[in-house]
Amino acid sequence: MVSNLIYFQKFPFIGFFCHWILVYIYHCDIPRTVKVPRRLYVAHHGHGICLHPRTEIAKGVRIFQDVTIGRADVYLPSNLSDMEKVIIDEFAILGAGSKILCSHGVLRIGKDAIVAANSVVTKDIPDYEVWGGVPAKKLYTREKETIFHGKAK
Repeated sequence: MVSNLIYFQKFPFIGFFCHWILVYIYHCDIPRTVKVPRRLYVAHHGHGICLHPRTEIAKGVRIFQDVTIGRADVYLPSNLSDMEKVIIDEFAILGAGSKILCSHGVLRIGKDAIVAANSVVTKDIPDYEVWGGVPAKKLYTREKETIFHGKAK
């Protein structure tokens, strides 16, 4: 339900109502400029999710409640920020309460990467790695053979 609201808010007339429902019923702050796939897994109705307008999310990403993606340099006006965008690659998992904060350039969360719950990420995460803590550090690398995306072999 929430993934459909996120997708349809980019359309002119119905988008206003979708955005209103996301903000006032589901308590999500997801701007229309966020690039999302048609199907996005948002756990617990996306409660408390806040995404920066320059966020790109690939297919298969799983986002849990209270995830924040935004600028680390909030002390600057937005037009003076060096942040370009945040990219979440395919099948990444953003744990509950995780914060992804970009201060300059592009911050990328790699393919099949996992951000642990309540972690604060301030730099790129390579593919297949699990990061956690405040600030987030590499915990281990996932083995490609053990990753399952729900497709039968």
